[in-house]
Amino acid sequence: MTHLIVEISNKQKADLVVELLSSLDFVDNITVTHEEAGFTQAYLLPHVSPDRRRMLQEEAAFEAMQQTLLAQYAGEFVAIHQQQVVDHDPDELTLFDRICHDYPDEVVLIRPVLATLEPPLIFRSPRLIG
Repeated sequence: MTHLIVEISNKQKADLVVELLSSLDFVDNITVTHEEAGFTQAYLLPHVSPDRRRMLQEEAAFEAMQQTLLAQYAGEFVAIHQQQVVDHDPDELTLFDRICHDYPDEVVLIRPVLATLEPPLIFRSPRLIG
């Protein structure tokens, strides 16, 4: 394990660096020592699955195949594994059961085939500026 020590005198800039570092998937933990205030703060980082990169590849494949999928499977759910359609069904739970049986412990994307892509979810983080 490698430790990195960064000294920043401006608290607002230090908070920005913590926010930046916490978004990196290879950062295991962040500990900040406030010398003037005399305390140490550890930040809990969200868990990022080691399979995240593979799921992102499956999502990109789904988006690239959107028009072809729409022509073949409109209104159904498709399962994408290794950038290929491996199964489909109008019932999501039925498809899910088959995928769990046929591809245990594998990364498989299950998505509905719709005329438009689902809009992304955007979460805003409130900040106090003082």
